[in-house]
Amino acid sequence: FSPRLGLTWDIFGDGKTIAKFSVARYGQFMGTGSADLYVPGGASGSAGYWWLDNGDNKVDFTELYWLMRRSGALYSPYRVYNDAGNFQGDLTDASGYYWSGFDPVNPLKLTAPYGSREPDAQDNITDEAIFSIDREIFTDFAASIVFTYRKYSHFNWSLKYFVDAAGKMTEIQNKNWYVSAGKPPATVPTLGSAKDAAKYEWYYTTTTGTAYSPWWIEKVRPDYYNNYFGVDLILNKRLSNKWMLNANFTWQTQAQYYGDNGWLNKTNLWAYEGYPQVAYIGGASGKENQYTYSRWMFKLGGLYQGPFGIDVSGTFQAREGWILQEYFNFFNYTLPNPSSNSAGLVMVPFGTNRMPLFYNFNFRIEKLLKIYDRGRIYIMFDLFNALNFQIENRRYQKYHGSYYYYGEGDSRNRWVPNLTNGILNEILNPRVMRIGVRFQI
Repeated sequence: FSPRLGLTWDIFGDGKTIAKFSVARYGQFMGTGSADLYVPGGASGSAGYWWLDNGDNKVDFTELYWLMRRSGALYSPYRVYNDAGNFQGDLTDASGYYWSGFDPVNPLKLTAPYGSREPDAQDNITDEAIFSIDREIFTDFAASIVFTYRKYSHFNWSLKYFVDAAGKMTEIQNKNWYVSAGKPPATVPTLGSAKDAAKYEWYYTTTTGTAYSPWWIEKVRPDYYNNYFGVDLILNKRLSNKWMLNANFTWQTQAQYYGDNGWLNKTNLWAYEGYPQVAYIGGASGKENQYTYSRWMFKLGGLYQGPFGIDVSGTFQAREGWILQEYFNFFNYTLPNPSSNSAGLVMVPFGTNRMPLFYNFNFRIEKLLKIYDRGRIYIMFDLFNALNFQIENRRYQKYHGSYYYYGEGDSRNRWVPNLTNGILNEILNPRVMRIGVRFQI
C-alpha cells in the first residue's frame, strides 16, 4: 500500500515563486529468492573439506581433512575418510562448519526447505516528506531550496531456531544467547590505547547459539529503523545569452536506531546507535570497498558560447571524504565457548575517521565547423583532473590487527599487526588530455 499526496502553491500568483510539499510511502520489491521458501524439496546443502595433496594434484578421500571445532584438541586436523574411503568424521563437531543444509545421514532425502518467512515479513518501507521553494530570480535563472526527510523501516532479519523430534520449534535465537565477556583491556600491547572500545562490554555466544541447526525463520526486525534528512540548494541558469550554469550544494545527515529490541548481540552497539547507516560498496578489480557517505557535496557546471563557434565548459565537484572504520580483533581464549571467543571491536564511533576532502575539476573547449548546410564537425579538447592533484579516493579500513589473549601474564599473549592498515588503495586518475572529433549530419 503506497499512498502519495502532493500539493503545489503559487505563493504570489505570478508563477515565479512556487512552494511544493509531498508525502509518500514506498514499499520495495521482494527478491526473487524468497520464492525458494515455497518450493517443496528446494532446500540446498553444502559440504567442504581441507585438502592436503600428496603431490599428484588429484583429490582422493585420504587427503580430505576437518578440524576439531567444538571438542577434543581444538583446531587439530584429522582425516574425514579412512584408507578404504569410509567416512569417519565427527558430524556433530563439524556441523555448520563443514556441512550444512542437508541430512548427512541420508543426503538424497528430499525435505521441505529449512527456511520460512512470517506473513508480515515483507520488504522494507520508505516514508518520505519533501518541501521545496522554487524562485525565478530573473529570466532563465532560478534558485531552489529542498528539504527532504525519509524514514526506512520494516526491516527483516533471519533467526535460527531448534526443533524437537516432532519438528516443533523449541527455542529461537534471542538476546540470552549472548553473554558479556567484560570490557577489553584499555591498553593493548604494541597497539596502545584501545580508545573508546575499552569503555564498553563485548559479548560472546553461548554453546546453544553456536550449536548447528538448519532451521531459520525470517521475521520483522522490531524497533530498528534508519532516517535521513537533507537540504539541497540549487541554482539553475538555462542556456540563453550564450551561457548556462548549474550549481548545487547538499548537506545531509542519516542515522540508524536499534531501540530496545532491534539487536541481539550488543557488541559495538554504542558505535552504531545514532550514527550513519552506510553501504560498504564499490570494490572491484583490486579496489577496496568503501563506506560511501559524505555529509556534504558541492557540484558546479557551466558553459559559455564564445565567438567563432568556440564553446568553453567545465565541471567542478567537491565532497567530504568517505568514512574509515577503526577497529581491532580481540581473541580471548579464557572464554568458555571455543566456538565464540573473538570479536572485531570498534575503537571510535562510526564516522569519526574520514579520508581527506575530495575534489575534481574537468575542462573542455569545443570548436564547431559547419559543412555547408549538410552537417557539422565538432573538434573537442578535454582536460580531466585539470589540477592534477593526487586526491585520495580509496583506502583500506583502519583495521589495526589482532590481539590473542590466553590469560594474564601468559607468554602466548601476542599482537599481530595488519599489514594493510589504512594504506592508500587508489587516487584520482592523473591529468588526462583527450582530443576528439564528432560528426553530425
